[in-house]
Amino acid sequence: DKIIQNFPNSNEAQKALELKAQLLFDDKRYAEVLGMQKDLPKDSPLIQKTLNVLAKTPLEDHRCEEALKYLSQITAFEFNPQEEIQAFDCLYFASLKEKAQIIALNALKAAKTPSEKLVWLYRLGRNYYRLGDFKNSTLASKDALI
Repeated sequence: DKIIQNFPNSNEAQKALELKAQLLFDDKRYAEVLGMQKDLPKDSPLIQKTLNVLAKTPLEDHRCEEALKYLSQITAFEFNPQEEIQAFDCLYFASLKEKAQIIALNALKAAKTPSEKLVWLYRLGRNYYRLGDFKNSTLASKDALI
């Protein structure tokens, strides 16, 4: 904190801020990390990591409205397959279709088995339709049927 106070707007202060945020994250003081968001670089990996961690508990407990506070800010999703489904469904039903699309496309790429792909082709088909992309909606739906 002394470096941050004594050398504001310097490279040293920026490094100290990032280190402080990392220490807070390691101590699971996530709200304090988010409080530093304005002082950290835009799209800070640590902020993204914090948002991902904070979104997981509400998703697991089916508290979509609470999870949306974090999901709406995430640009780099880091979820396991079950969490991806929950996050997609939450975003989809909240009409955040573009964010839902990011999850679906990444999950489809990562899917290995036909049953894993089916889950995402079905969701992609619905989401493309809601986005007004009827051609890709039809293609995803056909792929799901094959």
